[in-house]
Amino acid sequence: MSSIEIARKCEKAWMAIMKDGKPKNWVVYGVNKKMTKLKVQASGPGGLADVLQNLAPDSVNFAALYVV
Repeated sequence: MSSIEIARKCEKAWMAIMKDGKPKNWVVYGVNKKMTKLKVQASGPGGLADVLQNLAPDSVNFAALYVV
């Protein structure tokens, strides 16, 4: 099994949604076709509906939604 490279932007996007009072509250991550790199696919201030719109049906996605 090989490892996956995590882009620096992934951590920054995670930290942005975890801070109280920040406008962004969700992030969707995707992987490249070789499944060797995790990248930020989208993020924003909306809610679950926005997360669902940014999930790609033809790829592997991971999503986080900050709910208070």
